[in-house]
Amino acid sequence: MVKSKKIISTVLSAGILLSSLAVINTQKVSAATSYILNAKIPYHDFYAAYGTDTLKGVTTDGYIDSVTSATLSKAKMNQEGGLCAGTYYSEASDGSTVYIDGVVFPVVVSEEAYKALIKDAGYSEADFNEIDADSYPANYLDVKVTDGKAVYSVPDIASTKISGVKAVLNTNTRYGDYQISLSGGSIDENIAQGKAVVYGVIINTAENNKYPMYTLENIWRNTEIAWSAGFVTETHGCPLRPDIYKSIMGETINGITYITDKGIYDIAIEDMYIPKKTSSSVTADNVTAKNITEITTKLSNMPASFQPEVSITGFEAVAEQVSSGNGTDGTVNYIYSVKADKIVPDTYTITVKDLSKEYADIVASVDVRGANVTFDGTKLIMEQPAAGDSIANFLDKISGTEVTTPTGETVTYLPKLGRGSAVIANIFDENGNLDLSAKYESIKVSGGHGNQTTEIIDAGDVFAAEGTYKVSVITSVYDIVTFNLQVNKQAAVDNINIETTVNKPAKVIIKSVKNSGKKTITVKWNKTENADGYETRYVTGGDIKKANVTGTATSIKIKNLEKGKTYKVSVRAYKIIDGKRYNGSWSKVLKVKVKK
Repeated sequence: MVKSKKIISTVLSAGILLSSLAVINTQKVSAATSYILNAKIPYHDFYAAYGTDTLKGVTTDGYIDSVTSATLSKAKMNQEGGLCAGTYYSEASDGSTVYIDGVVFPVVVSEEAYKALIKDAGYSEADFNEIDADSYPANYLDVKVTDGKAVYSVPDIASTKISGVKAVLNTNTRYGDYQISLSGGSIDENIAQGKAVVYGVIINTAENNKYPMYTLENIWRNTEIAWSAGFVTETHGCPLRPDIYKSIMGETINGITYITDKGIYDIAIEDMYIPKKTSSSVTADNVTAKNITEITTKLSNMPASFQPEVSITGFEAVAEQVSSGNGTDGTVNYIYSVKADKIVPDTYTITVKDLSKEYADIVASVDVRGANVTFDGTKLIMEQPAAGDSIANFLDKISGTEVTTPTGETVTYLPKLGRGSAVIANIFDENGNLDLSAKYESIKVSGGHGNQTTEIIDAGDVFAAEGTYKVSVITSVYDIVTFNLQVNKQAAVDNINIETTVNKPAKVIIKSVKNSGKKTITVKWNKTENADGYETRYVTGGDIKKANVTGTATSIKIKNLEKGKTYKVSVRAYKIIDGKRYNGSWSKVLKVKVKK
């Protein structure tokens, strides 16, 4: 079927070093001189085959047609199913930067073209590798050499039309100036990450322009597309390239083309106007809630055609225009004011819409700061709170509590699990009283998007040792509350003394954890002496849930779980003394998969 020896002898007779071709074992798939290989194709050459110019509008000196990534690990995830599947990369000599240079894509090449690619077009044998196939793949390119350059072209491959897709445009995203999120239709079955290798995406506009998108910089998990038009210039430390995308502002997207290993998909998009962005600014001075009933916003250098409407989240009324005046270069400055009966301390979002719909929303934020909060030795006290302010609001705004132990170790406790691993603890109750028996849980989050697992790797008392603790409570809109706390476990009147003298329930031993019905698991354990009840914790992904059993019951059915998910289950006993709950240690963790 494959006459590779004949090809090797021909190539060698031409004086070209292609010894690795014997290893490649190229597959003959059409005429006697046509072979199919995976080739490393630079982005510009790849997109040129699809009629898209990656250098259109580029004026930046030293422009590089590759993705410059500071997120080194993500750029290297080019294995099948990985975030950057289908790409190849190079690294800076000092290892500080990874460049995603292009795609590894099937090509059909003649014997003569292959030799020319090596001899004249700057390619090496390492730029090609074997495809284990006896027939053409679903998607590929033809390649020839013209004037010493590789020229790729699209064969006669019919594209697949996809309709019924929901496309959502976001003009306020950290990944660029614009972001489109796609869902619905057959997206999940054909294009979502893990379902296909996406080599490239082309945004098509009604103005007959084509805009190429790059893996990682623009293409995220296959179905999220973002780009910069010059206002957001970097994300996660990675530079963005706006030059080729500036002209899309004011145009209308009418389709998106996906180039995948399954073929070419043309997604019909209902006309989506891309509103223009401006260098206009919106500002508001941070204020204190006490005696404040309005927020004043300043709009600077607004285009003359911009018809502003100002609103603030949480405020029922739309802001009223107070004044206007000439800005620079024909722009206009405005002052708007929004009033309220009371303003609760918080971070508020200011949104300026253009009623003409020519321009994108302009978004800013303003802090309304709260009253001073102190610690009186046992609880938090708010001094002269404004209307709507309270200790409950303060507690809700806690972003972290920094605790330095008597031995000098500093730990930052978060109130809840967000993104990534964390140590979770709350040292105040709902009324602001200090809880000397507060517990912490150190939680490790592993895995990627859609496949995360959460594991509790450590747990214990926040105030476990005797001595002096330094505590700093950090919030978004209140001043940091810092105090020293003396913990003396021997003091009879100290809450900690009560905690340490309580005969806590013993560690629970789980007998079994089984999938016992439709989306239901049954957990059974041995009876624990000195227990008034039991608490069951079940964890999947980043979601931690708990269920209580009171009395002497030693089993529980947990319903409404997710089919196909694996749950980690543990149980602990608790005892109630004088209205206060004292927990025993968590049992060994057991796993169960919900199969039905």
